[in-house]
Amino acid sequence: DNLLPSTGPESMVSTFAAVTPAVGTITEKPALKTPCDLEHMPALQALHILRLQLKCSSILGDKSRSVFTPTALQRLISHDVRIDYIPLGSMRDRMILFQGLYDADDCFELLSTKTMFIGGEERDSRNWIIHPSFSEKYWFLSHHLVD
Repeated sequence: DNLLPSTGPESMVSTFAAVTPAVGTITEKPALKTPCDLEHMPALQALHILRLQLKCSSILGDKSRSVFTPTALQRLISHDVRIDYIPLGSMRDRMILFQGLYDADDCFELLSTKTMFIGGEERDSRNWIIHPSFSEKYWFLSHHLVD
């Protein structure tokens, strides 16, 4: 009788029952998400949003709001809400244009765990280091050229 406890981390997973990623358009800068905002999303999508929020707010602080001004494509084309938390507008646009042609879960896992800001102007793509594995796999999204 190996029953899982009714409390603890195992029971929290059941609150994330959605299997379809949340999509939509955006007209304002994305707001910080709370657990209530995330409960309708698949667990992995919610985790990626939280990781991206934490990473960007810890790096950019008060400047993070100006970095996330929605692009025209974000305002017009329904897209995975995780895209709204990518600090580079040009990459957000490419992610929207190529959505459905890449594994979004894998892509956001790499971006949320393997991206580094080296300082300077946060909207300048040269100041963000993306892991080579991302650029090799998702060259059509990356701002780095791959030979």
